[in-house]
Amino acid sequence: MLGVNKGAKRESVEAVLEQFKKGNRNVDEAYGKIKEIEREIPDIVQALEQLSDILCQVTYFQKAYDILSAASKDIKGNPVLHELIARIAFVMENFEKCIFHNKKAAELQPESCFHNYSDIGLAYYRLGLQAGMNKHFETAFKFCR
Repeated sequence: MLGVNKGAKRESVEAVLEQFKKGNRNVDEAYGKIKEIEREIPDIVQALEQLSDILCQVTYFQKAYDILSAASKDIKGNPVLHELIARIAFVMENFEKCIFHNKKAAELQPESCFHNYSDIGLAYYRLGLQAGMNKHFETAFKFCR
């Protein structure tokens, strides 16, 4: 499910992008528009993924992160939503948030969380490079084994 969404934009994503073009970039309203149009959680999450991919393509990483964070306050217990937030946090080099959301996703899907642990290890490794602290490298290797 994670990855660039090719093809037609969802109606809700089009509506949010139109809202943005008119100058209204309020993240709560953007999420509200998606929720209003999509209604079901799997559809909402797919729309959020498509919107965040589009925003990241034009380097609006913080806006994508903020919209997903607003959604996470409303949608509890969705591992894909946490993975989306973790992915954007990693790109923004906010490795602590990346680790937090990957751990949350892993807790929510213990039967298929191997990729989360790999991402956690990579984030700890990058955190070690960023902070120059060996303890993060040691933690990274625990997750990457």
